[in-house]
Amino acid sequence: MISGFLVPLDGSTRAEAALGPAGALARRRGVKVELLTVVPSDDDRQALEEYLSEVGERTSLPLAGREVVVGGDPAEVILQRAEGVPGTIVCMGTHGHGMVRRLFLGTVSEVVVRGADRHVLLVGPRCAERLTFGRVTACLDGSSLAERVLAPAAEWAEALGVPLWLVQATGGEMPTSRGDLVESAYLQRTARQVEAEGKVDVEWDVLHGTDPATVITDHVSGSPGSLVALTTHGRSGIQRAVLGSVAMQVAHDATSPLLVLHPRD
Repeated sequence: MISGFLVPLDGSTRAEAALGPAGALARRRGVKVELLTVVPSDDDRQALEEYLSEVGERTSLPLAGREVVVGGDPAEVILQRAEGVPGTIVCMGTHGHGMVRRLFLGTVSEVVVRGADRHVLLVGPRCAERLTFGRVTACLDGSSLAERVLAPAAEWAEALGVPLWLVQATGGEMPTSRGDLVESAYLQRTARQVEAEGKVDVEWDVLHGTDPATVITDHVSGSPGSLVALTTHGRSGIQRAVLGSVAMQVAHDATSPLLVLHPRD
């Protein structure tokens, strides 16, 4: 059950890209949004408090509150705040570089994904500002680890009242290989299983291309209104991978937000 969204900000417009998806999804789910920033010292507190107040005033977010935390590792603070309220979803930009120079530098968003006890919503710099959601697209690769995204993806599809699409990237450019037939059968079987377990309509599609991230990104771009869901682990190999690097590349390039789940091995 989703109880609310936590949006970390650093004063940059790229980090603020998470506000639109968080607000749109919060309204659809009937929950609220909390804003958070982490500052190195008390010297920075006032400026960031004023900034968060300004963000609250110029957006139409259903706000639950605003908080400035002084000190601590940004990723750890984000995770602690999210885990403190069960059902909180972290919604964050993958890039930023604003008033708090260290918040989104390096791999903070990746650390949050790895440490979160549930999926994280990542918003890349190319994500559309105004979003409407017409489907949830779950990316699979035939592995049991990748399939762990199915339950949360189906939950989101049911809550949003939209169909769930299952997609898998093959290694070929054209649907002529035996592998394509095998993947079609796998997706069809998985779709029927998900439909039997829940209250959501499920469709499926085999995608063709040698680079999984590019294939997924192109598919999402051609299907406006997708909420993309995938795991950070899956089958190895360039043609059949839905791995951490693929997830982050899709998050960076896609015009849709990305639900990322880091399975506990």
